[in-house]
Amino acid sequence: MSRSKTGKVWEGRFRQRPDPEFEAFSRSVGFDFRLAPYELEVDRVWASALGKVGIYAEEEVRLVHAALDELRQLLQAGRIEPLPSDEDVHVLIERLLTEKLGPVGERIHTGRSRNDLVVTDLKLYLRDNLAETLSALIDLGRQLLARSYENRDVLLPAYTHLQRAQPVSLSHYLLSLFWALSRTTRRLRQWLELHNTCPLGSGACAGSGFAIDREFVARSLGFREPTGNSVDAVASRDFVVDAVHICACLMSDLSRYAEDWILWSTAEFGFLTLDESLTTGSSLMPQKRNPDSLELIRGKSARVLAAETRLQFLLKAQPLTYNRDLQEDKEPVFDALDQSLASIRIFTKAVEKAQWVGSRMRQALDPALMATDLADYLVQKGLPFREAHRIVGRMILYAEEACKPLPTWDLRDFRRFCDRVDHDVFEWLRPEFSVRRRNLEGGTGPEAVARQIERAQQELEWQLGLKAEFDSLRIAAQRPSS
Repeated sequence: MSRSKTGKVWEGRFRQRPDPEFEAFSRSVGFDFRLAPYELEVDRVWASALGKVGIYAEEEVRLVHAALDELRQLLQAGRIEPLPSDEDVHVLIERLLTEKLGPVGERIHTGRSRNDLVVTDLKLYLRDNLAETLSALIDLGRQLLARSYENRDVLLPAYTHLQRAQPVSLSHYLLSLFWALSRTTRRLRQWLELHNTCPLGSGACAGSGFAIDREFVARSLGFREPTGNSVDAVASRDFVVDAVHICACLMSDLSRYAEDWILWSTAEFGFLTLDESLTTGSSLMPQKRNPDSLELIRGKSARVLAAETRLQFLLKAQPLTYNRDLQEDKEPVFDALDQSLASIRIFTKAVEKAQWVGSRMRQALDPALMATDLADYLVQKGLPFREAHRIVGRMILYAEEACKPLPTWDLRDFRRFCDRVDHDVFEWLRPEFSVRRRNLEGGTGPEAVARQIERAQQELEWQLGLKAEFDSLRIAAQRPSS
């Protein structure tokens, strides 16, 4: 590759070298270098495709493949270093290939553009990394399911408006996160359905000038089919936005549960104790043990949510097809995936090692939490619900003002407010009875929770099938280095 004037692949049009500050400003190889394994795999397939149209002889295809295998070994050994003249990872790999093979290496870029090349590399990267995210979510789901099974008989208050509301089982609460995360895995399936199409062969915007077998290229890279429109293929970044949106939904869920657990680990709640390995101390106060792992998850969610916003702002006013602005799509998606994966793994450890304090949860089950059950009791005695609601409200008010909790009442106390109350009312004031009443689908009753656990196990089986589907497509990650 001749670099006599500018040292750039596009040097033929220019008389001057780029301004050094602009050159440094425009380099992306510092962050898009992580696409190198995918660039090598794309080059391998592209060389084969060029062989099919006569650009490469059969022996030249073998030479290119051998050179790419050598570069892969160097990459895995950490022995590839970009030069200042390497604008991006695509130029870097092309330069290295040309240094090994001369004109044969230079011909690798025949019939393609960096526009379709970068989109293809990025799709392959996302596919592999979303597979890692899915694997981590399955591990977290397993832990949630195991802890749910262990804590079927532990009761605690559920909260609305951060006020104690009604009794639920701890198992039911933990399963709520399982189902929230299962929607993330469903979004991963949707991503694969929408975006597993191959842009390579779209060129800069109009399609390749050579009769490339795009079906062959797509199949070889694990894509379902080629993209159907060259303009859309190189201009679109919705596959990036969708990937980061998945991360944003996931991190929002983890952040909310982390907030619960941060509160619950305080002395004021005392519902759980985080494992010491996931907490830190204070530089000043010797007694402190801080829930930094969960606080960091809560904080990192802001980074991921901001990444989605950043991408939408980046794309909203871009004319078609390609603009250099799109170079800025990689750092937010890389960071969103990195932070999400790390957060899942830390939260998994928190679930696995948390010590739940059932006695403190039991103490928090204030008798007033059975007020809804008491209203339901009066409905069963023939009162309309709104009238029952008002009567129980007056009971609660009196109990608070008289400092006389409902369980200490006798039948005469209840009948001061409603003469339909009978001896069976006392059973309705027990948290266990409240929970047992709710065995309808999706409820917190023990039978309903048992059905949830069974469905959750089936959901995990489905997720493992999806993981196998993703893993079967991870060509670049699975290719031997030899």
